Amino acid sequence: MKKLFLMTSISFLLASCTGGSGPERFSQGSNAGLDPGQWRDLNESATDGDWRDAGYNLVFAINQYTDSDLEFRKMSDDNKHMVVYDKTNDSYTAISLEGYDLEYKYADGLNNSVYTRVANPSSAADLFETRSASDSHFYHLDPFAVDNQGSVTTYYRHESGLEFDKTTGTPKDLAKLVSLEEKILLEKNTEALLSLGLSVKRASELAELGMRFKKIDKNSLTTSEQDMFLMEAYGFNTNDLRENYEQDSLEVLVKKAALRNGVDPEAALNIFSQTYFH
Repeated sequence: MKKLFLMTSISFLLASCTGGSGPERFSQGSNAGLDPGQWRDLNESATDGDWRDAGYNLVFAINQYTDSDLEFRKMSDDNKHMVVYDKTNDSYTAISLEGYDLEYKYADGLNNSVYTRVANPSSAADLFETRSASDSHFYHLDPFAVDNQGSVTTYYRHESGLEFDKTTGTPKDLAKLVSLEEKILLEKNTEALLSLGLSVKRASELAELGMRFKKIDKNSLTTSEQDMFLMEAYGFNTNDLRENYEQDSLEVLVKKAALRNGVDPEAALNIFSQTYFH
């Protein structure tokens, strides 16, 4: 049964590596001078979309490490507060972003896309609960809508008169919002890899690599590009994959993947079963 499972998993992997003579795809683009793997503090030069992404990530961290059940609604105009919907209390709250370690980095070879994250999710959740206990949030906001030439904008007003607003997103902003689902999936994939025994650093690297692999046209990959993905993820190349598959020596591939990812062969077998590189 285990052998059949292994053969099925690697069959999918083999099918995804079909060769091809497409162009080289991983150009560095306009951010060639920046280290794409370096996380930096989110700052005032960040776009509204980047701040919005960070807000979603912060809400995700708060929900994960506390008993809160929040939904992100929007950033304030100055990107210093985010408005959330508290599903437990059926109310809206504005949360100051001061003190939260929000970071960003450029995604290597992926059209200079930007990833955002909460540097320490558990510490962020602790800060949120500390501020909740001290009543430092703006609670019970009153939402109201304004029709501006057919474009409806939702505002949130506190009893003090303070308003938290953001104009309706542009098409570019809306496209960035769609990508948030992928970023949440990235978080989940990282957690799944952590559960297999990978280190935090390795789980994050492998999850990000998998997301990049899913975004590209597999038929246009050159052999060298396929080898790059396979070596980075599993520690073997396309020749190793085909030769061992044809010779029914799949355990060799499992051992290489285990060594590459710092886990035992059983965990490596489970990595094959995932669809990150299929």
